[in-house]
Amino acid sequence: MGEQKIFQRHGHRLVFENDDLDFYLLQLLGYIPYEGTALGECLYTAAQIDEKDPTSWVREWTALARRIETMAKQSQAKGHMVSARKYYLRSSMYYRQAAVLIPPGDDMRQNWESIRRTFQTGAALFCPAIEPVTIPWHGYDLNGYFVPSVSNGKPQPTLIMIGGGEVYSEEMFFWAGAPGRLRGYNTLLVDLPGHVATPFTGLNLMSILKHNDINGMVQSSISATVDYLVKRQEVDTKSLLAYGISGGGYMVATAATTEDRLKAVALSTPIIDMNKVLQAEWPAVLRSVPSFMTGAVVKMASRVNPISRILLQRILWNSGAENINAYLGHMKSAQVDPRQIKIPVLCIASTKDPEECVRQTYEAYDLLPNPNKMKVIFDTETGADAHCQLNNPELVYATLFDWFDEVLNDSYQRA
Repeated sequence: MGEQKIFQRHGHRLVFENDDLDFYLLQLLGYIPYEGTALGECLYTAAQIDEKDPTSWVREWTALARRIETMAKQSQAKGHMVSARKYYLRSSMYYRQAAVLIPPGDDMRQNWESIRRTFQTGAALFCPAIEPVTIPWHGYDLNGYFVPSVSNGKPQPTLIMIGGGEVYSEEMFFWAGAPGRLRGYNTLLVDLPGHVATPFTGLNLMSILKHNDINGMVQSSISATVDYLVKRQEVDTKSLLAYGISGGGYMVATAATTEDRLKAVALSTPIIDMNKVLQAEWPAVLRSVPSFMTGAVVKMASRVNPISRILLQRILWNSGAENINAYLGHMKSAQVDPRQIKIPVLCIASTKDPEECVRQTYEAYDLLPNPNKMKVIFDTETGADAHCQLNNPELVYATLFDWFDEVLNDSYQRA
């Protein structure tokens, strides 16, 4: 049966033979420029891990996170607030790294609480401070963070940062909040329905979808974030933006078809048919058998690669689906018509993205009606050819915020 990976995400081996684990390490290293990790700590810890034993991954990253958290507390107690902030941020992301292979259960919740505790403690030490927020949505609370820009105190452009299903809002700080605050942008980081942390707050995706279509759910939840932002005095309500990565690319594209308060959006990648992406990228062995046999095949594949088992368990737990076929069934309606997006769009993809995602990037771009659009495909030479460009985040930050600057400047000039 061979070793199965969940998705195609990058093409160069860094440390681990397992493609998924190597991808997660590569992602972690991308947080270095903004105090999220330290190179030596990451490489040393990775060297201690037996990738055939998922418990060693959890054990080593958790041990590192606890050690750095202790150092954070010591620095804070002595009044060394800059060091404390950096230690807390690194501790949070090391707890996040451990989360990758923690199966659903009490340990997963405790890990999430550690991620939040350390991030929020470090976030409070920024100037201006990063603020935890709660956004009401149909009787639920959507948790996140408002990251204020380093600015002159006037209302600033504000970016809504939406990640894929695997991510936590805390780590999204390093995808947009950290670079954005230095460029004059506020950022809202938020856990939406379908994100990995929301079941901890009682938000079960499959229960919600029994009464709502997935597109409508996404649109209303992102509109709730806009409702929240327009009430904040720090926000320039004429300069609201959104950026979606991975599955967040689908979510932001969906919202952009109806949310007319958004000035522009960026999508990496612009997923316009989620079901086609999943069908194309899901391990082929899981798509080649009748639905009643899928569970048995997953168990067989898991004996070869226990990492796949845990990743699949987390996907199903996060969605609330009983099995893979139920999950895929709900994704069939996750489709977007790009012709309905009237605002400027930045379409981003990398050559090592899943092939179907790259194909949809070209298709979406061609169908977008607003002439103020741009398509960027990062190849191997750029060093940003991995999924979501996580092997060269600085390049995508420059691309992203420079394009937003130009869109907003053009808008103001026209006004």
